[in-house]
Amino acid sequence: MVYTGEFCMGSRLLTPLSDFFGLPIDQINFIVCQLVALLLGIPFRRVLSPRKTSTTVRHLVEVLVGVALTVFCFGYQVWHIVAQSAVTYIILLVAPAMLAHKIVFVFAMGYLSCMHIYRQYYDYGGYTMDITGPLMISSQKLTSLAFNLYDGRYRDDKDLSKSQRQYAVKSMPSLLHFTSYMFYFHGIIIGPLAFYADYMHFINGDWYREWEVDGRIVQKPLENVPSPRVAVTKKLIGACVCAVILLTMPKIIPPQKMLEPDFMENTSFLWKVLYMTVAVSFVREKYYFAWVLTEAVNNSAGLGFNGFDEKGEAKYDLLENVNIYGVETAGSQKDIIDNWNKTSTIWLRHTVYDRVPRMRTMSVFAVSALWHGFYPGYYVTFATGAMFTITARLVRRNIRPLFIKANLHPLYNVITTIFARVTNSYGALPFVYLEFMPGIKVYLSVYCWAHVCCLLIILRYSLFASPHKSKTDSHHRSVQQTSTATTETTTTTPTTPPSDGSKEKEL
Repeated sequence: MVYTGEFCMGSRLLTPLSDFFGLPIDQINFIVCQLVALLLGIPFRRVLSPRKTSTTVRHLVEVLVGVALTVFCFGYQVWHIVAQSAVTYIILLVAPAMLAHKIVFVFAMGYLSCMHIYRQYYDYGGYTMDITGPLMISSQKLTSLAFNLYDGRYRDDKDLSKSQRQYAVKSMPSLLHFTSYMFYFHGIIIGPLAFYADYMHFINGDWYREWEVDGRIVQKPLENVPSPRVAVTKKLIGACVCAVILLTMPKIIPPQKMLEPDFMENTSFLWKVLYMTVAVSFVREKYYFAWVLTEAVNNSAGLGFNGFDEKGEAKYDLLENVNIYGVETAGSQKDIIDNWNKTSTIWLRHTVYDRVPRMRTMSVFAVSALWHGFYPGYYVTFATGAMFTITARLVRRNIRPLFIKANLHPLYNVITTIFARVTNSYGALPFVYLEFMPGIKVYLSVYCWAHVCCLLIILRYSLFASPHKSKTDSHHRSVQQTSTATTETTTTTPTTPPSDGSKEKEL
């Protein structure tokens, strides 16, 4: 039986270390396992490189070390990943070809949802690290693999998009390859998602250097992946900076202060908005820390190499899950979407946005909320995010041209930058509180100003649009597609709908 507040089923071996640093044992286990994976990645890349050993050995090492680290962190709960993966593998083997990917999606997300509910029942409101974290990543792996197999085996190449062709899998993975993909030691604890095709390139050592000769792209195989030392060092330094901020600033400017009656009743509107913006911004540091650290861990093993830049220097950004500078200096919703939780955004685009025939944005928000769990605050945040996205689309379509016509485009950029920063924290606030009423109380204390603004814009430019405007909308949207200027004005912090140039008119 699991008791409230004791959901951590991992090893207690490091309890003395937990007591010394004053950190919960689950967090100590997480950090130690990540550091162990970081160190083991070095000999894995150098000694067990594809040029020096067989891919079978590499797969076996990935599985054995990955399972060991998972058991150390989460104890017997590892069987949930085993069960979810095993059932999915069977489905892919025996289910009808045209339905297997859909069945896998329903099963994997359903299994994850059951675990979210189970965790909330026994550890409501807790932040203990448990197996639901790895299950969120495994659900992404399983669903993406199912769709990739469907694309690779049963769809014509001409019907696939560029990304679908890139990730397509032509044959069913062997049991060893599949297990290795699910449990590779440098990504099992917290990811991020690597598509199966990219993972197999990493295992097999399919690295090439490209350059242009007489208008032709020439490829030359690389003997070894370039050293990730510089990339890993930079990311470890960044993770340390994020850790320092995480351990200090939320204590100085806690989001919970906004729930205090004195703060609600005796604080001005502008100060509440400013405090909310700053306080929620510092909450992001825990995501920055975890994502940057795990990217360094994967890079240490060689996973994450993404070719060379224009200067000929190796790029290790294939698994980049966040661009901190891009998020913190974003001037629009699109900028934040492009830089926040990037691998999850790609997953949502690949498995949801590009697959559903209609209501794509709402479908993505629904799946993203389901993937995160069932705390009411999540759904307030994602409902708010959907409203922001609709509003942002209308603002870009109807208001931005007025600024451009008046030669005030720089002013438009300033306004959208401010709104992106403020509404980012505004929308994410219920996500931080988890529960329904705390976020609603804070919203009411600031008169739900962002919701009101969005509602007015939607009413003005959508429901009550003039007939002439309606007739010219389709032409105006086609013109917008060619623009490269900054886009929408508002956002939320958690995973949001995918956005790229080809889909911009629909977001």
